[in-house]
Amino acid sequence: MQRDFDKLLAHYATVTDGSSVLFVESFKDLCHKHGVTPDVLSHAFAREVAERLVSDRIDFETGDFAINDLFWASDCSLTGFALDVFHAFEDGEVMSPHYPPGTIPWKDYTLPALREALARDEESRGPN
Repeated sequence: MQRDFDKLLAHYATVTDGSSVLFVESFKDLCHKHGVTPDVLSHAFAREVAERLVSDRIDFETGDFAINDLFWASDCSLTGFALDVFHAFEDGEVMSPHYPPGTIPWKDYTLPALREALARDEESRGPN
């Protein structure tokens, strides 16, 4: 799965025309290729995107593009952790007039929400 995620994220980091690469059919193909359910694939990809943004290995725009594609490719059916990641990115997309001056939405809202989601996800997995 990692190689497929690397390819997807490389596309999102380098595309200049806004073209998507993850569609409903390609999402289903990835599930079949890896023998996983849509929820498992969504969770794994959302985790990869969240971890990379939190560790500064991708920029916000790359992560946002990837998560938006995942949302549409999953036929808008993200749940649990993947949906939390999607919402965290949504919070960083716009500057609300209600935000305090100097706010950088993705730094002030997306990053903390992703850190919390990752911590909850780790906690829910229990000890190894």
